[in-house]
Amino acid sequence: MDAGAAAAMVGLIGLFNGGGRFIWSTVSDYIGRGRMYALFFLMEMVAFWQLGNTRDIFLFQAMIFLITSCSGGGFSVMPAYLTDLFGTRLLGAVHGRMLTAWAAAGIVGPMLVSWLRAQTGGYTVPLLFFAGCFVLNFIIALVLQRFGIARAAARFHAAA
Repeated sequence: MDAGAAAAMVGLIGLFNGGGRFIWSTVSDYIGRGRMYALFFLMEMVAFWQLGNTRDIFLFQAMIFLITSCSGGGFSVMPAYLTDLFGTRLLGAVHGRMLTAWAAAGIVGPMLVSWLRAQTGGYTVPLLFFAGCFVLNFIIALVLQRFGIARAAARFHAAA
């Protein structure tokens, strides 16, 4: 990409992040918040896995925009999902912890990418590493959806 195309793409990233907040939160109202997070992890797993090997500029941009929309969607769906799990009384405390973890990942993630890139000489390995993390996230989301969310929420409510 030349500088102009890259600048335009950065501008569009903000639109996709904002649009993802509206679109994915609406989708979550129909399919459920837990399923929405599983879908986020599945889409991002595939996008990160493919991103390192993509040479087509249109496909590259589409995957970046998808990832960015999922990031915005994750922020918009999280408060409702936490309310579903823990109720409104504990929402502030639990949401604060989630945002703290999200912020920590925003610091550690780029540092890890830089280290992996320095070790391997490219971005393919870091992207594959994060695709693997999304595989693990997807599995955890499915297990929690199937077996543990109701029990975990009930235990949390009883302890509080």
